Amino acid sequence: MAKLFDVVNLTTLYAWGIARPLVLVPAAIDGAFAIAFMRFWMLSGPLTKLRGSSASDGHRA
Repeated sequence: MAKLFDVVNLTTLYAWGIARPLVLVPAAIDGAFAIAFMRFWMLSGPLTKLRGSSASDGHRA
């Protein structure tokens, strides 16, 4: 969330003319990181069961 806040905040400051164009460099880096993280998070998916275990075998983890 902090990375997305930085992207929005720095881009907004530049758009309003308060900040210099140099602030777009860290905003681009943070944006790329946020996109890569979201892609990794969505592709990894939730863990449904542990490898080598079954819920029906009566054993607890």
